[in-house]
Amino acid sequence: MSGSDSDTYGGRILLSSSKTSATDLILEAAKGDLLLSANSYGKKIKLQTNTCIENGKYLDIWSSKLFTLAGGFGSKIENNIRYSEDFTKPTWVKNNAIVEEDSVMAPDGAKTADTITSTRNGGNIYQHIAENNELPAGTIVSVSIWIRAENEISDTNLKLFSGSITLADLTLVPTKVWKKYSISATLSKNDEVYFMVRPSKSNVGTIYVWGAHAVLGSESDETPYLKTLEQTISISNPALIGSNTVFGRRISGTIVKLPSETIISVNMDTANVFSLSAKLDCLIDAYNGIPGQKVTFIINDDSMTGSRVTFAKNFKSRGVLVGTPNKTATIEFVYDGNSWYEVSRVLGL
Repeated sequence: MSGSDSDTYGGRILLSSSKTSATDLILEAAKGDLLLSANSYGKKIKLQTNTCIENGKYLDIWSSKLFTLAGGFGSKIENNIRYSEDFTKPTWVKNNAIVEEDSVMAPDGAKTADTITSTRNGGNIYQHIAENNELPAGTIVSVSIWIRAENEISDTNLKLFSGSITLADLTLVPTKVWKKYSISATLSKNDEVYFMVRPSKSNVGTIYVWGAHAVLGSESDETPYLKTLEQTISISNPALIGSNTVFGRRISGTIVKLPSETIISVNMDTANVFSLSAKLDCLIDAYNGIPGQKVTFIINDDSMTGSRVTFAKNFKSRGVLVGTPNKTATIEFVYDGNSWYEVSRVLGL
């Protein structure tokens, strides 16, 4: 199949396929400004662009919508669930239930889906949505999750709740084929919201789960799924969603607290601001990151004599940052794709 020129966003779009299956589509954009919509999560699309990513580099897209490669349309995309594919983490509270990590194939073809088994009737797991924040009255909380089961269960249950109050409740019959289920509630007052998954509402049972996704607003098939780790994600100017991971230019509203250790490895994909309570001398190393990304380290000196923070070889800094006890320093870097260059530092705040 093939497409045609489009003047809407100034880019030529070419769709081609060597197979009859739509899973082998290649999308090529000369300028990168494009909008792609797929009807379901059942398609994996290869993306190639000549300007926004290295020539000839392909990314697997697993999303019902690709917003844009060159700046976004002003939409906000998010996931307010932490560890959306790892239900073994402590952020998922276990109540008479056990979880086996990466035990079966997920909807995207990778072995990343987990098994939840209840050990008593009604056993469950649950998580506090939006990282323990109280949400304002009128907020629509929408949560989806992929579920399947090998054995027949008549009352697998999803629930949104606050304390002893049930905000929304969905009882379903999972099949042997992956299916995405959604549940939503509108808050009548300022409230905290929890999301619960029960393999069986009245008995014990085993289900497979993957891809929990919570948005503050109505979710639809056009809402892209974003994989999360230790932090929730909110992007106000989306750039690219690929392989269930954010490739966007700015992750907003997230500050990652770093551990006070002698060697600290920082995943730059998780935030643009990192805080550290430095109790001892340390070395900061970095991995991942997006060319053009700026990051800021906020370093609070909690040592007795002044801690010394050294940056590893992948940083181009102006030397060791020497702190003052009970004072704060900030240091900012920008990434060129190979090294993190120091832009500024302020001491003794």
